[in-house]
Amino acid sequence: MKWPTAKLRQVAPPERSVRDFAPDEVVWHLNLDQIESQTGRILEKKRAVFSEAGTSTFAFDEGHVLYSKLRPYLNKVVRPDEPGIATSELVPLRPLPEVLNADFLKFYLRSDRFVGFANQVVAGAKMPRMIMDKFWQHEIPLPAKHEQNRIVELLEQGDLLLRQRTEAGEVSDQILPSLFHKMFGDPLTNPKKWRIKTIGELCEVSRGASPRPITDYMGGSVPWIKIGDGSSSGPYLSSTAEFVTEEGAAKSVFVPPGSLIVANSGVSCGFARILKIGGCIHDGWLALLNICKDLEPLYLLAFINLMTLELRRRAPGGTQPNLNTALMKSVKLPLPPLTLQENFSKKFAELFTLRTQQQDAANSIESLFATMLHRAFTGELTAKWREAHLKELLVEMEHQAKLLRTAAETN
Repeated sequence: MKWPTAKLRQVAPPERSVRDFAPDEVVWHLNLDQIESQTGRILEKKRAVFSEAGTSTFAFDEGHVLYSKLRPYLNKVVRPDEPGIATSELVPLRPLPEVLNADFLKFYLRSDRFVGFANQVVAGAKMPRMIMDKFWQHEIPLPAKHEQNRIVELLEQGDLLLRQRTEAGEVSDQILPSLFHKMFGDPLTNPKKWRIKTIGELCEVSRGASPRPITDYMGGSVPWIKIGDGSSSGPYLSSTAEFVTEEGAAKSVFVPPGSLIVANSGVSCGFARILKIGGCIHDGWLALLNICKDLEPLYLLAFINLMTLELRRRAPGGTQPNLNTALMKSVKLPLPPLTLQENFSKKFAELFTLRTQQQDAANSIESLFATMLHRAFTGELTAKWREAHLKELLVEMEHQAKLLRTAAETN
């Protein structure tokens, strides 16, 4: 059975809410930065009185699906759960309830099928925006309403499981800081009165160096450690994407396994990893070498992670903080007994193993949901269900066709 299609403008016209807000009424002000890419999850609801809304805004309500026309590859689609005011970078679509389930539309706009289309019909290089004539002419598949509802039911179950896994990961990310505070107290105030040492007293601090031009030294056998090599969520860095020659290594700084490296500038400032391998670091890294035997590397790593914002605050450099060796050496570190640090490190390792398992499960669910989302709009997801309900669906599709013809005549 081939599904009929209809232009978006025909079945989800751009109608704004007619609701009137009082000037002093506190309402939700929705901007793009509140919307999580790919999921449509609202990260934070910002509220203010209606009179503070700018001119480039519009009112929306629960009957809308809101689509971001700016940088469509970010895939920001929202199904609001309450009325509010939105930036005009969001497009208000109001699905006709008799022919189009609003959540079916939401999932369709998030599908790889539609995102692929959207990325082909944009204008502008730095800030690409959807070409709206193309958007409204796009034809959406329209199974019968009962089949739409069934597709939405299945996708909502997958989406819920995905959200639960994400939330579980966010909770586990907070366990380590909580464990550190419970065992050692606030590292800034040192309420447990541990003895204090500076990082410079406990290890050697060295800045990386880049042989220039770096392209002349690539392709050797010595690991070349870049910020992106440590992008995994774990505490260790164990491989690199690129390598330098021995000559390049001689012009850089070689860091042995077991050392701790800290990004010293820009948005990654304070980002730290423990090396499982030896390799060369460029001048965007600081290395903490020859770590004192009274200091557990995982304890030091957790301390730096907790101190990241404080390190950025102290770092000179204006809008781009820059940690220098002198500043890093001067950082005061509470030094609990080694046995307590070792106990913490053991728990750290256990939490990391658990977090890795959670992330693997989340990745599997994300892949499964992406497959479901793709199959939903090819008809594969509900193929067997459709066969079992064919007679009812044919009647409903005939009625739907009449409604679509009427809508087309009205437009």
